[in-house]
Amino acid sequence: MGGVWSLNILGGAGYNPLANNHYVVTATDVNNNTSQLSNYFSVPIQLTSNRLNLLPKNGGICLGESYTLDAVIDSVGYRWYRETVSSTPIATTKQHSISVGGNYIIEVDDSFGNTASDTISVIANSEPLTADFLMPSTTGIDDITVVVDISFVQPDSTVWNWGGATAVKGIDNYTLSFPSTGSYTVQLISYLGACAKIKSSTITVVPGRLQTSDPIVYPYNIKSVVSGPNPVFDQLDVEIDMANLATAELILYNQMGAILQTINLSTPALNQSASVNFVGQPAGIYYLRITSGPDVRVIKVVK
Repeated sequence: MGGVWSLNILGGAGYNPLANNHYVVTATDVNNNTSQLSNYFSVPIQLTSNRLNLLPKNGGICLGESYTLDAVIDSVGYRWYRETVSSTPIATTKQHSISVGGNYIIEVDDSFGNTASDTISVIANSEPLTADFLMPSTTGIDDITVVVDISFVQPDSTVWNWGGATAVKGIDNYTLSFPSTGSYTVQLISYLGACAKIKSSTITVVPGRLQTSDPIVYPYNIKSVVSGPNPVFDQLDVEIDMANLATAELILYNQMGAILQTINLSTPALNQSASVNFVGQPAGIYYLRITSGPDVRVIKVVK
């Protein structure tokens, strides 16, 4: 019976048998009926060049993290080296994780005795990077919302996705306005050398305005703290300028960390004040811890 035998490569146009060595065999008769004669199978790769583009040209590692090198193709032998080829490879697997920078070389062998290689340059940061920003969890549709970038260390560059909000850059912050009520997700990508970190946070926009001193909603409660006299004799007066209507708590510690006094300012206000009693306390160093929500300020007091 007449007909045609064919070897079909799975994967369509652009299929690379060096990286994807999988095939099926089919037969077609004179009536153009086709039958698959064998199931999906693999054949050995034969390397046709001693130089392959297996790896990206550059990579990057954030300090304290790892980077996975991948030889891409299925082969019978792998050898990884750092900087130069030597008699002892640092790894003999298809994938290899690294945590330091440098030039990495991969050599792969096929079952026919051929060898090919490629090189990647990996840059490692010498400083840690964290993408982070302050943003209130709730704001009003008629408010202006403040966002502060607190990424550490100082990134080389940043990219923001404001999630539909309109952002205006200030000297040390951004101010946002929103087109409608609802939930919005803001994303920050911070870059330092070859390292990139991402932080996302969600804010809920409610109708009207929140109760603030002006139409600005800050991502913190405490704007500033003024206290005195310091050194103190009998009483330390404390004035707290609040960014939003909020409560506060003051805790006085001695140098050993023992709590001597606690003052709760439980009525939300834009300006909080308190007097801390030092009568009967011996001369020495004290610490006054002021908290309001997630905000903390610590004042060193001398008597």
